[in-house]
Amino acid sequence: MCTQRPPYNWSRDLYQRHGETIEQYLRTTVLPALENKTGQGGTILLNELKHRWSNHQIMNEWMQKFFKYLNRYYVKHHSLPTLEQAGLSHFKTEIYMHVKDNSTSAIISLIDEEREGEIIEKTLVKSIVELYESMGMGDLNSYTNDLEQ
Repeated sequence: MCTQRPPYNWSRDLYQRHGETIEQYLRTTVLPALENKTGQGGTILLNELKHRWSNHQIMNEWMQKFFKYLNRYYVKHHSLPTLEQAGLSHFKTEIYMHVKDNSTSAIISLIDEEREGEIIEKTLVKSIVELYESMGMGDLNSYTNDLEQ
């Protein structure tokens, strides 16, 4: 499908549909699930976000494996973002930008609870901080701009 000469080469269409598939999944499945958890408390939202981020990472990894040819040739020759970068970018725009305010306040309240001597789920905080770091796509901009300020 991807090694044929035009008009039988479907690389461009596969690359576009890869992005469309991820966007559709994020909009129809992940975002509604997170919006349902928003009013139920910080820890519940953070646990759901951690779960959905983990699922997205697995899905993104397998999509890369399925479309390895696209990453090796089509993306490289057309100077496009890799499938991994595209998947992260879609998660950032479709999910992260919508829930970052609520998740930031939830994680800050958890940190405040720990400072007051309460026991919190440190692995949850660590997972969400790693999510913030990943949204920087190679640097710590999202972490410093969204969490530390």
